[in-house]
Amino acid sequence: MAKAGWMGVTLGFAVSAVASLENGGAFDSGGQRALSANYSMDSRVAGMVGAWTNANGSMTAQAGYIGQLTEVTQLVVRIAPKIVNEGASAQAGGVAALDDGTFSVLAGSNLVWVTPAFPIATLSPDGKATATAVWSNTTGFVTGRYFGVTGVGEVLVVDSDPDNYGIYGADGIPDGWQVRWFGTNNPLGVATATNSVGQANRYAYIADLDPTNPASVFRIVGLSNGVSESLVFFTSSANRRYMLESTTNLQGGGWEKLSGAMPEMGNGGVFVLRNSRLETPCFYRVQVVAP
Repeated sequence: MAKAGWMGVTLGFAVSAVASLENGGAFDSGGQRALSANYSMDSRVAGMVGAWTNANGSMTAQAGYIGQLTEVTQLVVRIAPKIVNEGASAQAGGVAALDDGTFSVLAGSNLVWVTPAFPIATLSPDGKATATAVWSNTTGFVTGRYFGVTGVGEVLVVDSDPDNYGIYGADGIPDGWQVRWFGTNNPLGVATATNSVGQANRYAYIADLDPTNPASVFRIVGLSNGVSESLVFFTSSANRRYMLESTTNLQGGGWEKLSGAMPEMGNGGVFVLRNSRLETPCFYRVQVVAP
């Protein structure tokens, strides 16, 4: 007996080892060619060199190592579901493309995950991504690595609660409006803060004003008392509805909407509301209706 010096296996040169293949094929380690309808093999003991292929050429193996060696050429990170609400989770995994043209489906635990950024709050070692609160629909990115190859997946985080972001949460103003004018988590943007118009931000939001511009105000600009109707002119927004209210007493009298009146959408410029019932002299005001 002699030792071949490969993987610690002891071989006998005087003995041929025969292994059976499907459909009667066989290969011989004694250095001969073995043939079948499906396989052919050439091998020799010295150096453990050889190769075999199947009949249609779709499978090839070379001797010298136990398994077929491959390299990862691309990593695709997949997330399901691809759309989640704030605070919800999605599961990330991957598919690795190999240099022999095959693919390997990977569980989340097979990848090494990179620390996530907003709007992904946490990413567990097994690929569970949990979204944080957002002020508008925001795309999040999940990055993983597999054998030195990096892949990135996307998930859309939906602003399912418009009033829950940071210090702007639960104050009666949509977070997106506050972020638009004041940025994220700015104390000047909370609902009760006084803005450059001299009013609370809640007032500016309802009237659809620019809270950073002192010239952005909501005001009545004209009044016309005709024989058949009164006209009230005021600055309006195309994103708000308006209703005319009246009272006969400014000292403690209650304001009432005109009978049968419904809120009307503004036009973004000077708008007019009418009162065609002039039985009693009265005072007017305009009520703004936010979405």
